[in-house]
Amino acid sequence: MENNRAKLVESKTRAEKEEDRTNKSQKKFEAGMTIGMTESERELVLDFFSSEPVLDTKTIDKIRQTIDEIEDVDARKELGSLYARILGVEAEILTAKNNAVGELSVDTNIPSHDLLDALPALVAGDSAVLENDFIIRQREGNAQLEMFVKECKQPYNLFYLDKDLGPDQLKERANLLDSLYRTFKSLSPVDKNKTEEVLNKMFDIPTITTDIQSYLEDMEKKSRNDKSGNYVFSEGAENKNFIYQSQELQSQVIKISKGRHDIDFTSIIKLMRDMHYLALHFDKNQPPENNVRIHATFDDMVIYRDDNNNYKRLIRQEFAAGVTIKELPREIIHNDPGFRKAWKVFLRHIEKMKDEFGVVLDITDSAAGFKKERGNVTNTGNVFVKLPTEPTGVYEFSIIDPDVFDVEDGEHKFDHTEHLRKKGFAGILDSAIVFGTNQSRERIVRKWQDQFITKELE
Repeated sequence: MENNRAKLVESKTRAEKEEDRTNKSQKKFEAGMTIGMTESERELVLDFFSSEPVLDTKTIDKIRQTIDEIEDVDARKELGSLYARILGVEAEILTAKNNAVGELSVDTNIPSHDLLDALPALVAGDSAVLENDFIIRQREGNAQLEMFVKECKQPYNLFYLDKDLGPDQLKERANLLDSLYRTFKSLSPVDKNKTEEVLNKMFDIPTITTDIQSYLEDMEKKSRNDKSGNYVFSEGAENKNFIYQSQELQSQVIKISKGRHDIDFTSIIKLMRDMHYLALHFDKNQPPENNVRIHATFDDMVIYRDDNNNYKRLIRQEFAAGVTIKELPREIIHNDPGFRKAWKVFLRHIEKMKDEFGVVLDITDSAAGFKKERGNVTNTGNVFVKLPTEPTGVYEFSIIDPDVFDVEDGEHKFDHTEHLRKKGFAGILDSAIVFGTNQSRERIVRKWQDQFITKELE
């Protein structure tokens, strides 16, 4: 009886402490955001958190185009150098702003992607916005997704990858995946069926829950329709991407694969092997030059199954600082000596992947369509660069789309026979399409990239 009473008192004490903590947090927020804040200070807060960047995408494109049209070589060079420093300062301002948003998000327990919309009411002292149904759903969905991904983080799960893995772990896991891949693709269809079933159970590949799927669909819908700029949606041949303000990590991106890996288990094994290679090469093996840093932006990635039993890759990654290589003025790319030197370091580091891993990063311009200009790596949108604000500063290259080409003969990103294994005669057309896609990627598009990289390194 005494034990039960003690437990009851202890439980009540914990509940009271939690309530006190919540009340104190709310009062602290309200005191910081409303009490003692002058009208000018409130306006400053609103302006800082809700204002758009000075240099939006259209402005960047216009400046780049105008600089390129200037005939005077010296003027182009001087303007290009100055503009490079301005872009670097813009990136630093954006980083500071995102850090502040993240801190405020933690204090208020409002996801950052909704904080900017809620901020005017909060500054005015309207704490009821904390109970907004949409905000609550997003907060719960974000927490559920976080738990879902964390549950996939098991030492035995080779279909999970994150930044916490060290070089030795990455090497060991990559070797296991390589051996598994080469064994699996050589099996008969009957043995593949059995092996796939075993590996699904062995790695405990999860099926996404209805609640999390609903959350991701809400995020996609919000990203497609949002006019505030807090959400951005984009879509490529293999992934759909939505950018938002996460609660802890500043601007963040979620990437979800589309249809090409859905039933192709061979490509799933190979994909995760290549992603381990990529993390090992770009995050754990920096170039010797101390003014160039390269990293892949993904925080974690996981393979799961949707409600139709299709394989999906989900990536959560930070929003890269700086601008894409494609957005840089041509004067900087072609004539700025500091950038030229750093750019060649970056390209040489990419080329080093070929000998060590048998793959090479895809930095082609997918927007160019199927023509030789697609290989022009100076038009890539897959790489961001944060330019230094000082002459001796560091050039930071961020890879935002982890994708690779194979360089080994007979190796391809997808396995066209998987459609025959899963669908029988009904998969003949899909198998032929995948076969054609592989051939064009490895025999044509990669060759175009090779030619442009060779030209850039001359």
